[in-house]
Amino acid sequence: MFRIEGLANGQGDKKIQAYNYRVCLTTDPKLRIRIEKPEGYRELDHELLLRNFDAGDGRLPALIEPLEGSGSKVDWNNMHAVGSDHPGANWDYPQASYEKRREIEKEHETYIRGFLWTLSNNPRVPEAIRQQASAYGLPKDEFTDNGGWPWMIYIREARRMVSDYVMNQHDCEGKRSTPDPVALGSFGMDSHVVQHFVTESGLAQNDGVIWRVPPKPYGISYRSIIPRKGECENLFSPICLSTSHVAHGSIRMEPVFMALSQSAAIQASGARDGVGRQAAPVT
Repeated sequence: MFRIEGLANGQGDKKIQAYNYRVCLTTDPKLRIRIEKPEGYRELDHELLLRNFDAGDGRLPALIEPLEGSGSKVDWNNMHAVGSDHPGANWDYPQASYEKRREIEKEHETYIRGFLWTLSNNPRVPEAIRQQASAYGLPKDEFTDNGGWPWMIYIREARRMVSDYVMNQHDCEGKRSTPDPVALGSFGMDSHVVQHFVTESGLAQNDGVIWRVPPKPYGISYRSIIPRKGECENLFSPICLSTSHVAHGSIRMEPVFMALSQSAAIQASGARDGVGRQAAPVT
């Protein structure tokens, strides 16, 4: 990856935390579609993973969550130093055309299929991990119109609105009083890796990983889901809301988006009926 020079502290760049596909996998032989080497596979793309094993890391690089009621199905997510995240490949995604986004999604799919195949087959992977990984495959009865592969890439972070109130780390940590709260957040301020880079000593380094749990649930401001005053009318943005990178890492959970969307719907209904509330001036 490359450095972006000349940035002031607090200034944004286009680097965002990595995406992946949250694939559903199964160990049931009757349902399992074996992971094959994907078209376009390059072992070089997985060299960091293999060197990490060479260095003695014997952990399975995956966060595996059993899916309730299935018995044999799991949600496979990124974990440890080099996993199913594809850092840097998504930086252009938020402002890309639909055609370019499909290319980026395909690149992620090729990488993750290749990652899973490498875990199961490459002799540089410890044998115990090869055996464990090869027990998993895509389920025949999930995403049946796409060969068991999920249709939607896991977008952790993309475009966000900048409104009169920008939620940030101080809100998450309770260090300032959030005005007009309409939902609560509590998940950790979480960023997956943003990029790999080579240090001056020649070592590969993960950059951008954050995990810090708020001391208690915190309010999310109504003003962060509406545009700046005078910029736009009749718009709510409960998903791409006005937050810093760090705060978004905590707010970006589906239950929180649901609560914010419900609040937006209530306000929209009130506005339609002429009883919408007026947010107080920003102080």
